[in-house]
Amino acid sequence: MAGYRDVAHDLRVAIARGDYPPGETIPTEVELSAQYGVNRTTARRAVALLRAEGLVAPVRRRGTVVRDRTPVRLSVARYSEVLARPGNRGPWETACEQQNVPPRTEIMSVGQRSADAHLAGQLNTPEGAPVVYRLQHMYAGEQVAQLQETWLPLALAEGTPLASTGKIVGGIYRALTSAGYPPASAEEFVTSRMPTFDEAETLSLDLGSPVLAIRRLTRGRDGQGLALTHAVLAGDRVELHYDQTFHQPAR
Repeated sequence: MAGYRDVAHDLRVAIARGDYPPGETIPTEVELSAQYGVNRTTARRAVALLRAEGLVAPVRRRGTVVRDRTPVRLSVARYSEVLARPGNRGPWETACEQQNVPPRTEIMSVGQRSADAHLAGQLNTPEGAPVVYRLQHMYAGEQVAQLQETWLPLALAEGTPLASTGKIVGGIYRALTSAGYPPASAEEFVTSRMPTFDEAETLSLDLGSPVLAIRRLTRGRDGQGLALTHAVLAGDRVELHYDQTFHQPAR
């Protein structure tokens, strides 16, 4: 009689072969039980193993779906590269399209908040000062691959697309430049951790699958904090690309 590892192996091979492409549902526990002559506990353990490997994820009202794991490569220079050429696409959309992955951005929340001590220190704004808060989900194909939160001082965002409830055409950096606050420098910090329950559910991840957490602080020419962004990305959907040119020392 087949064990759960045997069932998982066959499903893994079938997924790799393309029998179940991304977005397709795999057989149910009842169907697997009948196909392999095993009980539902064995079938459930096989599917759980594939979930832990990040190959499949449960989708409400559909079943267990094969995850699209086509990686999106994000260059460390993605923001400056977008600003350097004309267009209406932001960094995420540009990166996806360059790799033939359909992008989409969904605005989840836009509103005003009061800066706490930490946020005030990051943005060089008084504690309690109003800031614009934006939350959006970034899709790669049919799956959410990035959760992004951004805070901006209301003093510079008010009356611009940065404070609007709609999508910012061309990305935040282009909107900042148009508003008269061109970015001059940015610091980016990347860590890896396990997702929260809500993050795992939104990103279609198992709780044991890691995410990349990115914190990016952007400043203007005078050192003023323009934007603080926190992003959480599915670890198996994103590849961060860091390129460095080394100049030879003078002889």
